[in-house]
Amino acid sequence: MNENLIPILGVCIPLGIILGGFLLAITAILTKAAARRRELELKYKQIQPAANAGEIAALKEEVAAFKNEVAAFKDMSTQYDMSVEHTLERIEQRLARIEQPEYRPSVNSVETDAVQTIGLRR
Repeated sequence: MNENLIPILGVCIPLGIILGGFLLAITAILTKAAARRRELELKYKQIQPAANAGEIAALKEEVAAFKNEVAAFKDMSTQYDMSVEHTLERIEQRLARIEQPEYRPSVNSVETDAVQTIGLRR
């Protein structure tokens, strides 16, 4: 063997062994963690449907009731909005009539025309 390679091999071999040990340890840790994760996922999938079925059904009913309340509130707010809008339009029309320069209330209104005429000579 070449005498120049002996010091390099003297450093590389122990370094390779140490790095290999670290890689082996990391691989073992990751494999064990993945197996534990799979085990917990399977256990969770087995327990979850049986234990939480009642809670899920109750939550679904609650969400459906909430959706109905929201729909009713939307309808009510839309009706209220339309009512307010209609009232504002009527007020604007009245103001427009009053603000017209040629507007003068008629003296001969319905109330003054309804005078008793029976017994009066013409």
